[in-house]
Amino acid sequence: MKITGTDIYITKDGPFYPGKHQMLFIRINTDEGFYGFGETIVIGRGIPAVCELLKLYSKTLIGEDPFNTESIWQRLHGISTGDPVTVSAYSAIDIALWDIKGKALNVPVYKLLGGKLRDRIEVYLSHIEFGWPDTKQHLFTADDYYRVAKAAKEAGYKAVKANFIRMSKDGGRSIVGPYTRYTKAMLAEVEERVAAVREGLGDDGEIILENNAATGVDAAVAIANATQKHNIWFYEEPVTTDYPADMKLVADRVNIPIATGERLCARWQFLPFLENHSTQIVQPDLCNTGGITEGKKIADLADIFHAGVALHVCGGPFTHAAAVHLEAAIPNFVTHEHHVHYLNEENAIYGKYKYDAVDGFVEVPKLPGLGQDLAEEAISLMDKISIN
Repeated sequence: MKITGTDIYITKDGPFYPGKHQMLFIRINTDEGFYGFGETIVIGRGIPAVCELLKLYSKTLIGEDPFNTESIWQRLHGISTGDPVTVSAYSAIDIALWDIKGKALNVPVYKLLGGKLRDRIEVYLSHIEFGWPDTKQHLFTADDYYRVAKAAKEAGYKAVKANFIRMSKDGGRSIVGPYTRYTKAMLAEVEERVAAVREGLGDDGEIILENNAATGVDAAVAIANATQKHNIWFYEEPVTTDYPADMKLVADRVNIPIATGERLCARWQFLPFLENHSTQIVQPDLCNTGGITEGKKIADLADIFHAGVALHVCGGPFTHAAAVHLEAAIPNFVTHEHHVHYLNEENAIYGKYKYDAVDGFVEVPKLPGLGQDLAEEAISLMDKISIN
């Protein structure tokens, strides 16, 4: 079997964050009729750059055996600079190649990863501060947080995540940075929101605290200490990953497990956070850390340090599918991210098959490959570039 070319699909508008965030899929075609889909995710103005790289990389793939995922990964990684744009490009290619392998062998991808350890994947509702399910308005008040948390519980979710510092109480975007000093009033506002989520979920629900790497060490510690009484499951990106020692400073001063990894590219960038024992849960995004090939290696690396894996998933249908397959096959799986934007209908239409959560779980796809395809009705919403 040989690769004959690729088709690159780009959403005409940004479905997640209009004007800022577009989805980009790549379809790799073969001379035996099998094809595979991959996806990349770069927030901001990175999509055009990724698209140009995919056009360049696509030409080098023609004539290759799609089963040679390791050699293709090594070659593309070797000519990259290790930045999110270049890594995102070959991540999409890698995911598509695994999709082809599964289809050609008529097995789901998880079987190629050693087989599944679980039939269902536990999910959490992610970033409820953006609004869910009946509104897309950002949450500002404690009452809003209570309402959404209660709705999530009623829908079967056993855990939710929120960035409780994203929005100010007057309805605007918070101005938060690494040098922001959290006052007593600001901490009280955060604690009030977390308390409202706890009330909405009940005592048996789980809360994930998320800072999106927006705070410095002292503020991150202050927020954790103000909210840990509400039994926080884990604390995501309390500080930036630019300096692993900062994460260690936070971990040593709080009593909540730390999670991070969505901004890290490939296993070498994860190693310092595992070696200094600052991170108990790693969160690679398969679409910007090297695809399924590298995602499996990161999971194995984390297992050496007894760290769990909760993949970062905020993209479209192929992001979701790839993550579920890997999570089904690794022993140190923790939970799966179900982003509220992914669940919005205008975003969900891009996938042919729906894998909705039922009672807080998603079934592992049984179809060959990723078990996902581009929906016919979505093709008209995307621009197509073919490389043959």
